[in-house]
Amino acid sequence: MTHRPNQLQRKWVWSAGLRLAHWGMALSVLTLLATAWLIAWAPSVAQAASDYHYIAGAFLLLSILLRIWLLLTDTGTAGWRALMLSQRAIKPILETLRFYVTLGSTPLPGWYAHNPLWIPIYGIVLLTLVALSLSGLLMEDHPIVFGIYLPSLHRALAPLIGIFTVAHILAVALHDTRAKHSDISGMLNGYRIFEIKGIQTQASEGVHKVSLHEISRPERKRED
Repeated sequence: MTHRPNQLQRKWVWSAGLRLAHWGMALSVLTLLATAWLIAWAPSVAQAASDYHYIAGAFLLLSILLRIWLLLTDTGTAGWRALMLSQRAIKPILETLRFYVTLGSTPLPGWYAHNPLWIPIYGIVLLTLVALSLSGLLMEDHPIVFGIYLPSLHRALAPLIGIFTVAHILAVALHDTRAKHSDISGMLNGYRIFEIKGIQTQASEGVHKVSLHEISRPERKRED
């Protein structure tokens, strides 16, 4: 038996449906934030911006419905099982948070699909988007639903999604510039890059034996 150096492996992780839902939500939210700003601060184009705002809201709702359907039906990384929080995830969550706080000066933990820090907040963000989308589409004809004044709810939740959107963009940029793990391209083509550690080769048969647990996300080495 011989020991080979660590190797990189390109592996399919994100399905086409999940990527479609992700980019549908992402582009819709960016459009909604931009048109909301124009409605509030650019009266000359407020009416046109309002029309595009409603269209983007409809696309957001369709993207959310696709994501919920995948959560309920997919048995892989797009399904709800991949987002279950466990005790083992606590340490990776804290290590990922430390990576962000230190602006990439500390190494990231290894993970297969979803960012550990993303798991506990994914449901909250999705529910917030649902509330924003439904309140926006209903508030003109039905301003009060179940005793809730929808325009006030919409105005209260919109800044939260705006803050999350900025934080998410900065985090992704930090991943690609400091951690160098190609997270942006992964959500474009579906593939992520992993490091296979400690590959043992059986020279007589030329067989590679790699444990699934040995496939982990490459950690960034500290700079001297």
